[in-house]
Amino acid sequence: MHDWKPLLTKVDDDLVDGIPDYLLDSLIDWAAKSERILGVDLSGYSNPQARQSFVQRFDRKRRIRSGLSDESTESFFENNLTRPDSILDYLDYLAFNLTQLTASQHHNIFDDSNQRIVPAAIGRQTINESSAGLLQELDKYLEEGGSKWRVDVNGGSNCLVQRVTAAMEVAAEKVMSEGDEAGNLLALAWHQLFGRNPNSAVAYSTTVKALEAATKNSIAPKDEKYTLGKGLSNMRNQQWHYAIEADLGETAESPRNVDGGVIQLMMRSIWEAQHDRHGAVEGTNSISPEEARAAIFLAVPVIQAFHDKLVVRPTS
Repeated sequence: MHDWKPLLTKVDDDLVDGIPDYLLDSLIDWAAKSERILGVDLSGYSNPQARQSFVQRFDRKRRIRSGLSDESTESFFENNLTRPDSILDYLDYLAFNLTQLTASQHHNIFDDSNQRIVPAAIGRQTINESSAGLLQELDKYLEEGGSKWRVDVNGGSNCLVQRVTAAMEVAAEKVMSEGDEAGNLLALAWHQLFGRNPNSAVAYSTTVKALEAATKNSIAPKDEKYTLGKGLSNMRNQQWHYAIEADLGETAESPRNVDGGVIQLMMRSIWEAQHDRHGAVEGTNSISPEEARAAIFLAVPVIQAFHDKLVVRPTS
């Protein structure tokens, strides 16, 4: 189905990092609906104590005073349009609490308060449906507005993550949705790299852990001290291979592929390029965002190949 596009207005396809003015009203409305579900709006079911506790926790986590204790969310958004990080962080905070509300078996979503902030009159099913619907709604608003941010609830503490190419998002989502340790670790790495508070070094090291989780049961299921380095050695020495390989043999009678297969080379690239693996080395820079991005993008197809049992040990 085709979607509507403006006929005469030129729309730039470049993604927007901040909060453009044309998105402001939609995001204000979304935040107001989210606060009502969470019971921390300035009217309706909520109470001043609940909102104060909610906002103060937001300030403590950011370690910046937002001013939300003294003004409405609408005023906060309008006054911070030129400082979009504050708005994006609050959207992320609201989205995170919506995911917690959906997962919670109780009305109280705070971990440091005994206040019931969600109206008891709202049924659990209604809360779950409303929370999930609001997260989808925010994602739709951001996509339609050309934002570089999207909603992804797979990674734990952050819900807003940077967009990447559609094909890579689909591939990564498939791995992350497997529900196993490798998928969960990849989701954490993804959010460490593309979330609101990126940490390239942690994203890279978590990507390596995801690879270890994905490969251990195939390569060395009984090794309790398994590392990716050990796995690489085993693959090379035992002549593992991918379902398809390039023939690099010197003669037709003696075909010879890459020792351990092309997947082993991809894994080795990630392993050996992690230059902070053994701690800081004098003159060595920390992991850059580009290095972490390259590692995680390479890890996605490798993990999927092991999931699909396309990487095998020779039988003879």
